[in-house]
Amino acid sequence: MQLQLNLMIRVFFRNDVVVRRSLLKLRLMQLRLLQLSLVLRQSTNCIAPLVESNSGSSNLVSWSLKPIAGEV
Repeated sequence: MQLQLNLMIRVFFRNDVVVRRSLLKLRLMQLRLLQLSLVLRQSTNCIAPLVESNSGSSNLVSWSLKPIAGEV
């Protein structure tokens, strides 16, 4: 019984590390996309501000370009 419990604890922590690593990779990709969007804005002289949107229960924050007034 103790061996089974120890195995379950090990599996849980291994999965926790995998999840944390995946979240870090997602955050890194998100930061790269933000950097690319800033470069795009500079290269196209776009004056639209970046808008931060937080999706409720998630701790991930997404960024998007807010359209300029009058644009679709």
